[in-house]
Amino acid sequence: MSTARHIVDERTRENQRRASDPEAVVFVSAIAGSGKTYVLTQRVKRLLLQGVRPERILCLTFTKAAAANMSNRLLSDLGDWVGMGDEALRASLGALQDQATDKISARMLQDARGLFAKAIETPGGLKIQTIHAFCDALLHQFPFEAGVPANFRELDGASEAEFLTAAAGRVMEAALAEPSSLVGAALGDITLLANEDRFTTQVKKASGFRSIIDDILPNLDDAPALAKRLRRVLDIADDLTIEAIDDALLTQAALAPAEWPAAIAEIRGQENQTSDKEKFSDRLQAALETVDRRQKARAYGAVFLTGEGRPRSASRLVPAKLLKVAPELYALMHSELTRISALIAQRRALETCQISLALTILARAVIDDIERSKAREAFLGFDDLIAAANRLLDGRAGDWVRWKLDQGIEHILIDEAQDTSHEQWQLVRRLSEEFFAGKGATENKRTLFVVGDDKQSIFSFQGAAPALFDSERLRIASKATQAGLDFRNVVLDLSFRSTEPVLGAVATVFSDLQRLKGVTSDSQFPDHRCAREGVPGRVDIWPLAPPPADSNKLNGWDYPFLVQDVVDPEQHLANRLARHIASAIGHDQVDDHGRLRPLAAGDVLILVRRRKAFFDKMIRALKQQGVPVAGADRLKLVEHIAVMDLLALGDAVLLPDDDLTFACLLKSPLLGLDEDDLFRLANGRADHTLADELARRAREETRWQTAHRRFAAWRERAGTERPYDFFAGVLGRDGGRRDFMGRLGSEANDALSEFLAAALDFETRHIPSLQGFLAWMRSTESVVKREMEQGRNEVRVMTIHNAKGLQAKYVIMPETVQVPRRLSEDRLVEACDPLDGKPLLLWLGKAGQEPDLVARARAAGDQAALAEYYRLLYVAMTRAEDRLLIAGYLKGTKEAPATSWYALIDEQLRPLCTGETDATGDIVSWRYPATALAADTPATIRPAVAAKAMIPDWLQRPVPPSPAGRRLSAPSRFGGGTVGASVYPVIEEGLAARLRGQVLHQLLQTLPQLPPARRHEAAQAYARRQLGSAAPGLADEALGVLAMPELAALLAGPHLAEVPVIGTVEVAPRRSLTLSGRIDLLAVGAEYIDIIDFKSGEAPSDGPPQAYIIQLALYARLLSSRYRDRQTRAALVWTRLPRYDVLSSERMAAALATIEGG
Repeated sequence: MSTARHIVDERTRENQRRASDPEAVVFVSAIAGSGKTYVLTQRVKRLLLQGVRPERILCLTFTKAAAANMSNRLLSDLGDWVGMGDEALRASLGALQDQATDKISARMLQDARGLFAKAIETPGGLKIQTIHAFCDALLHQFPFEAGVPANFRELDGASEAEFLTAAAGRVMEAALAEPSSLVGAALGDITLLANEDRFTTQVKKASGFRSIIDDILPNLDDAPALAKRLRRVLDIADDLTIEAIDDALLTQAALAPAEWPAAIAEIRGQENQTSDKEKFSDRLQAALETVDRRQKARAYGAVFLTGEGRPRSASRLVPAKLLKVAPELYALMHSELTRISALIAQRRALETCQISLALTILARAVIDDIERSKAREAFLGFDDLIAAANRLLDGRAGDWVRWKLDQGIEHILIDEAQDTSHEQWQLVRRLSEEFFAGKGATENKRTLFVVGDDKQSIFSFQGAAPALFDSERLRIASKATQAGLDFRNVVLDLSFRSTEPVLGAVATVFSDLQRLKGVTSDSQFPDHRCAREGVPGRVDIWPLAPPPADSNKLNGWDYPFLVQDVVDPEQHLANRLARHIASAIGHDQVDDHGRLRPLAAGDVLILVRRRKAFFDKMIRALKQQGVPVAGADRLKLVEHIAVMDLLALGDAVLLPDDDLTFACLLKSPLLGLDEDDLFRLANGRADHTLADELARRAREETRWQTAHRRFAAWRERAGTERPYDFFAGVLGRDGGRRDFMGRLGSEANDALSEFLAAALDFETRHIPSLQGFLAWMRSTESVVKREMEQGRNEVRVMTIHNAKGLQAKYVIMPETVQVPRRLSEDRLVEACDPLDGKPLLLWLGKAGQEPDLVARARAAGDQAALAEYYRLLYVAMTRAEDRLLIAGYLKGTKEAPATSWYALIDEQLRPLCTGETDATGDIVSWRYPATALAADTPATIRPAVAAKAMIPDWLQRPVPPSPAGRRLSAPSRFGGGTVGASVYPVIEEGLAARLRGQVLHQLLQTLPQLPPARRHEAAQAYARRQLGSAAPGLADEALGVLAMPELAALLAGPHLAEVPVIGTVEVAPRRSLTLSGRIDLLAVGAEYIDIIDFKSGEAPSDGPPQAYIIQLALYARLLSSRYRDRQTRAALVWTRLPRYDVLSSERMAAALATIEGG
């Protein structure tokens, strides 16, 4: 929110005071840019000044970024109070509380200055968080009451997609294995609709209706009841079948098949035989020649239908001349049309019923499978957090939990309420219901504050329900009034963000709410008053970039050689915008705190609807013009070119004989060869693979030798290193990150970091193999989200959804022609049961062929999508502070669709604009209003320079050696050659033995968390899944170790598995080691610290190797410095013929002496 030249009238000040009053229950409707966050933070400050403890205030918002912004702003204000003089602080407090400064005592000043420290020192900090973060904390506080694992972890979006794909695959396998089962029959019902790939897509879409499925089909056993309900709402008899309908097509026919030849001859005599159109007689002849009875019935029904499956027009069914020559046959055919149309409608209703039921059953099965998988691994998704929190507050323990919360929460503030889903509103109701009941409403001063704007509700795909915004306002008002509380409905309609021309354009475009149904619940579009009076601004509308007149006549071979923007309207517009921005930067002027300054690259925000082709073309065009651009705000990780190169590296080291993959690697920044190098290596190589040819001819060129040496080293390391270690070495030690950034720029850095994070995530959940990691990466939907807040001087190109909450001096909207698609076919759609009003899921077939109930559901869905489409326009336009540019391009049409943004803006705003022409007199832009920006301060023209990745010098230099005694060491490296084949024979067995050891360690880590009765079955299943034929005996080996009395006693108490440790150990006077390692099992008791290290294989007959003793001695010394009040014990546990070797403190001290002496 800018502070320049803000003219705040008394009405707005009063509304801000009324909204921030800590004594009132308040519901605020605020237009874009009206200071919602400001009012919310003002209310929090007034609550704190009243003596409310910080931990008793709960602020819930929609995004982490919004929560961080709100927290930072509040702490900044409280911090400012600390350093203010008495008079300045009195003035600030007086303005905040509408209080005379002479009424503010010294004690009040002292209390205000202490609020910053109180907020900082509050355990956990101020409760300003997303609703998901709140639920996460709530469930961790009451895990047993909520029925969730005490150590659950949050599942991100990419991992949820992975779980869904895996579950769909398992359900499909089970259905195919048992076709007579409920799920198998359901799969059979949709077989004609979906192959394996489309099955997964269909089930994924269906599973998105989780809350409705939980309501209409809580268990698979409830399928018969749902089937009966679907038949009722679709008006289908209980005993009606598809076979009965097909049979009725023939058996009830007014014209028996034996009479068809005569009818064909009679009708054919009246038809125009010279016409190319398909004739009634031909269709009836085709039905006559069909042998299979069911197929014949369907062919007969098709005689009376169009190619799209709709009943034919009665006037065009048969030739009109037939009425004169054979009136009875003419009347018979028309009566058949009526009868068959009714039967076809029944069949479609029944098909809708069967497919709706089948998809709901399959979705239920997939959801149940996902829930079992998440329970096994102690995961909860975002929706699970909300659902579990609702169950907790609504269950048997709900009253007790609410009582506990009431001791800690006295005031709830909800930000961005328009984006709150039905389930989230339920949670708010349960949290606040005691605020309006009994003593909770009278004795304690507890309040609810809600702020939002239903015009900005654009996240329906995440469950946002804008209709609830108004209904919740009415509900809260009723509750507060009944409880005798002061309820206030406050409207904030003064924008501190946008100039008068921008706000005038918004008000003009949205003036006709009858046309824009669903944009807001208000009967009239609210006022949008401007606090930046007199600040220059403008709105420009560009003519649409037209499709080329002869684009359909282009020869495909000629296309690549033509100037692209001549034949591509997207590229044409992207190039024009890039040139416009390049010329505007440093020349055009914008307001900056009351003074004009030159437009900078960071002032420009380009908003698109989706990250499609235009998105990439726009970024490319800006780079070609030398305009600094921030790159993509979000991208799929596996689609980033740097990640594709890293995946190619992984493929190549695993299978170097794949020439195509190896060629991609050679041309990547990692090896740096070019097309000429590749041609010279590939041409004439006979039967050699490309990798072999490089090895054979490496000495011919220095860069070939470097590439060969690098690749050979990577192949060697790939067989022994974990995926993270391997790729971290490639990017760090081997300079891969430097190479990528040198070619691709700084934006590659985010993708590379996310790739390494994904490798770490993979290793925590799977056996760390390179091939497994590559397959996992390609199957996930990991997305890189880049923060695009203003700060760097770069043009931002992003989607409107991602720009929610942001603003810019100059906003450009280039995609205003594209309209929302109608609800796609072959999917479920939410419908309403006419009897009880409850939701249902119905199959959406082809438009015009569905039952009436489905058609109404489709129309309602299309209308809801159109309303959100217009709300998205409102959000986009109101991101602009000073200037707004409307543009668009046509593809395949001559004008913008009537429902498009461009058509709306063109109709409503363009009549108020002034046209601007070029040298030829053609209109190049329409300007609103007619006056231009003021130019009282000349701007310095600065050339646009491309942003280059600035790599600091220190990153190019080798890392200097660590000072003596400070090198980071792994405890397992000590002991030199002590550990040989005689000690650890499984090492010589290669990768299979390594993998077996890793699986064994994983079992020893996870089995103690399971009930003893389930451990054997779970261990066998996990071992078989990971090792296949090498699995026998491993489960018994793991369970034998866990059954050892010494270990069982430790596992019965507090313990941790696979504990990473890092620290400094003093091994001699003035000599220390900085260690980094991992302890297999750590048990922290009241008197002892126990360190357990598992070793695969049998115990050596001559005792533990010196290297193992040193390793545990270092761990023991490191932990003893942390837990000085407890004794440290260490033991080696050998898994084969299990043995528990306790290492005495004397033995470990002697082992450490070998390091001290060395």
